[in-house]
Amino acid sequence: MSCRKFPQRMPPAGQGRIRKRRFRAAMFWLAVSLIFMLLPAETGAQQWQLLGTLSVKEEYSDNLFFDDKSPVDDFITTVTPGLQIRRNTERLQLGLVARMERLTYMSEGDMDATEQYYEGSFGLALTPRLSLTGRAGYEKNSRPDRDLETTGLVVRTTKSERYSYDLSGNYRISDAMTGTLSYNYINTRYEGEENGDTESHGLNFALSRDLGFFLPMSQGRVSLGYNRNIYKDATDDNYQLRVGFNQNFSETWSLSLDVGGSYTRSRFDVREIRYTPDPVWVRREEETSDWGAIGKAALSWKGESSGVTFFLSRDVSPAGDRGTSTTRTAVGWSMTGQFTADLSGSLSGRYFLNEADPKQYSQSEIDEESYSVNVGVRYVLTDDFGVEASYSYTKIQDNVDETDAERNLFMVRFYVQHAFLE
Repeated sequence: MSCRKFPQRMPPAGQGRIRKRRFRAAMFWLAVSLIFMLLPAETGAQQWQLLGTLSVKEEYSDNLFFDDKSPVDDFITTVTPGLQIRRNTERLQLGLVARMERLTYMSEGDMDATEQYYEGSFGLALTPRLSLTGRAGYEKNSRPDRDLETTGLVVRTTKSERYSYDLSGNYRISDAMTGTLSYNYINTRYEGEENGDTESHGLNFALSRDLGFFLPMSQGRVSLGYNRNIYKDATDDNYQLRVGFNQNFSETWSLSLDVGGSYTRSRFDVREIRYTPDPVWVRREEETSDWGAIGKAALSWKGESSGVTFFLSRDVSPAGDRGTSTTRTAVGWSMTGQFTADLSGSLSGRYFLNEADPKQYSQSEIDEESYSVNVGVRYVLTDDFGVEASYSYTKIQDNVDETDAERNLFMVRFYVQHAFLE
């Protein structure tokens, strides 16, 4: 362990952070450009699909910031124009999605924002056995609940930018066995909250094999994974081993199960005051390790006009803008039904538990539970126009601060789409 003086005031981000953001933006657009450079020379219009979309959404939230003492309610109007481009050939699949969302708050005008989402993807069959898939994405978000459905955590900062890249290679070793090597990268930056910035690298190798000789309609797999999460004051190296299988019991019932273990080595800075003889802030680096069980399971039933899914997962993942990792357990279910040719509905529920002991992954302690229930309906007026409405209830319980916050969210959305090329 080593000690070094910790300045009481951190230097401003300055030009260094601006250059880094410009570099990430350049890398994103370079990745998207490379995707479209894979196009063959013959590009007839009939090979393309171009879809324009526009939606107008009105929401009412009785607790915008999930405050347990002084909840703020407001109406939110969101106008979202979008564009989707697709192209499919025998060997190549391309896709590009661009979407902008203009958020307008009736009372909290200082939260008005323009959110953005862009994604480019490709799939390329190099040979009958070897194929590549890739994706590049950019998101600019401002809503506090933007990660709630996937992490169970509320983002405490106002705006964020996220760059993500994925590249995967699949090789069919035999008629029954396939090997997959994949890499993913995520870089998230939070405006005005540098401590929450996160950079994640993930590398995974998996072997899957058809198990029809042993159990009809089943497939087994084994995977090895490595993830590195880099925060301002901490770095986690996570190693994972999983084994699993898929089983189709019939045309309606299916089961997916993966179980395994993970080993996480964390290095983080501890700030403390030392007297030498005057008091001075110092930063001391600590290193810890942790073993844990991980896995995921999903049981699904799908009928002609309805479906039900139950899922369970446990993993080590970044904890939003908290600047640390967390052990996240998620349990959920969803039901969908087609009542008539034009009317459908859904009902779902989710539970998240995010846990991190002090000095497990960093100095921070996390013990938060999230409960949510959502009910929605959709009515399709024409092939290109429809309306949907939903209600959701969410409760966030922080067991460290001993607080809990509740939110009721009502939503109605009108959407229209038009295919310019198909």
